[in-house]
Amino acid sequence: MCKVFHKLCNYIMLLSGAKIELIIEEIKHYDIYITFLISE
Repeated sequence: MCKVFHKLCNYIMLLSGAKIELIIEEIKHYDIYITFLISE
């Protein structure tokens, strides 16, 4: 249940060494979103 503190939850998972691949995917999604904002 990490809806509110979504980013914080991701960092906790990263520190605990869990689900690193999902965090990497999340970073990629942020990158795509930023690219979209720039291209607008």
